[in-house]
Amino acid sequence: MKSRKIKRRGAARTLSLARKRRIECRKARMRIHHLLDGRLTAAKAREVRKHLVTCRRCCSRYEFMRVLKHLVRRKVLAEACPGNLAERVRRAVSRLVHIR
Repeated sequence: MKSRKIKRRGAARTLSLARKRRIECRKARMRIHHLLDGRLTAAKAREVRKHLVTCRRCCSRYEFMRVLKHLVRRKVLAEACPGNLAERVRRAVSRLVHIR
């Protein structure tokens, strides 16, 4: 009987750690974009990086997003905007911001 209790406690502890990890993963995934953009405080960036070292799934997601951002940035910089497109987009965004 005693061994069953120990096994159950161990399973409960494992489940508790799994839940904690899931929450950490959710938090880390939400912050990956901010980390890549440099928009996290030093403390939060450290927290996310620490999680990435221990979690393969989140680390894979981070690497995918890092490479994707790099490829998009390279592609965007390689092509010039036609005509006055950039100025028209700036004006449209400015109008939207003033409306809100």
